Amino acid sequence: MKFFLLTMFAATITFSATTNAENCGVPKGFVLGTETVGHCDIYQRQLAYREESLEMKRIMEERQENFAEPRREAIKQYEADLEALNEKRSSTQD
Repeated sequence: MKFFLLTMFAATITFSATTNAENCGVPKGFVLGTETVGHCDIYQRQLAYREESLEMKRIMEERQENFAEPRREAIKQYEADLEALNEKRSSTQD
């Protein structure tokens, strides 16, 4: 029973220590100018979402480019090998 009460007390302290930003769903690390307000500031939340969205888009484009680069090199090598094979074939048929 003591463990249960201690757990509930710790959970209550942790819950009450959360900031308004965390309650509103604002990403961690984004500083709200109105954290002392007792309600969710949807406008600040929209700004935070925009910043997170732009960063995610940048990361995804970078990953896409990094993923595609080896494929491009493999295609270039394949085309060069195919061209060399066709040259070899045409020279043996003459």
